[in-house]
Amino acid sequence: VSAFRAAEPLGKLGKWPGVRGRLIAGRLAYQLGRAGWGTTLHQLAFREYPNEPSAIYYGALAARSRRGPLRAWLEFRHVDLPSTRTDEQQADWLAYKGSLLASLRDFDRAQEFLSQSLALYPRSAWNHLVQADLCRHRDQRDEAIVNCRKALELHASYRPAIQTLAELLLEANRDEEAYALLKNALASTESPLLIAQTSTASAQRFTNWPQDARSSRPPRRMMF
Repeated sequence: VSAFRAAEPLGKLGKWPGVRGRLIAGRLAYQLGRAGWGTTLHQLAFREYPNEPSAIYYGALAARSRRGPLRAWLEFRHVDLPSTRTDEQQADWLAYKGSLLASLRDFDRAQEFLSQSLALYPRSAWNHLVQADLCRHRDQRDEAIVNCRKALELHASYRPAIQTLAELLLEANRDEEAYALLKNALASTESPLLIAQTSTASAQRFTNWPQDARSSRPPRRMMF
C-alpha cells in the first residue's frame, strides 16, 4: 500500500512506461489483490517487448495464470531466453519450466529442471519455493517445509514463501505456529493477501474445522 502511494505521481499503473515500468506495475497490482490486472500488465509487457528476458518470464507466468500449466507448457516448452539473460534470469526460467512439469505431475523431469536451476543460482528464494511446491505435489510435506524455510533464510520477507509455509503448517495442524508466522510477517509487510490469510489462520485456531476445510487454500498467492 505504501509503495502504491509513493508511486502515485507516476500516474495510473497501466501507463507506466518501458518494460521495467510494465513489470513493476503488474507486480504491484498483484500485491494489491488485483491479480487479473497484474496478469494483463505482464501480458502487455511480453507483447510489447518479446525479446526482453524478464518480459518473456512474466509473460509465461501470466500465461499459466490465465490458461493453466498444460497450455503454458505447450506454449513455452521450446522457448529459450535470449543471450542477454543473466544467470539469475536463466535459473528462474528453468525453475518456471520445472514448476509447470510439477503441476502436470511429471516429477522426474520437473526435478531435472529444478536441479539445474539451483545449481546455476542457489541463492534464489523463488527457486527454493518451487522446490517446496514440487515436494508438496509429491506429498512430502516435511521436505516442503524445509525448502520454504530455506527460501526465507535467503529472503526473510518473501511473501509467497511465507504464505506457502503457513499453508503447510496449517495442513499439519500446527495452527499456532502458522498464525505466529503470519502475524510476524504483517509487522513488516503490507499485503492484502497476507491480511486475509492471517484472518483465516486466526479463525482456525479457535474452530474445530474438518480436515477438508482445514486444507482448503487461502487467498491466491503469486510467486513474486
